[in-house]
Amino acid sequence: MTDPRILVTNDDGIDAPGIASLYEELTALGEVTVVAPVDNQSGVGRTRNGTVTVRDHPWGCALAGTPAD
Repeated sequence: MTDPRILVTNDDGIDAPGIASLYEELTALGEVTVVAPVDNQSGVGRTRNGTVTVRDHPWGCALAGTPAD
């Protein structure tokens, strides 16, 4: 049987407390990918800036943009 693929995401930002710990704990269960915004995007709703930039991060990808982008 293959390990599950697990996606971890949030709206608080890639450096939010707990996301690294969650990543570390879940790696024992399967292949973990983290995709989260570069900065806190809580409460921005439908805001758009029209551009999304993807940045590599030690445990996943950090997106510079808004949730509606």
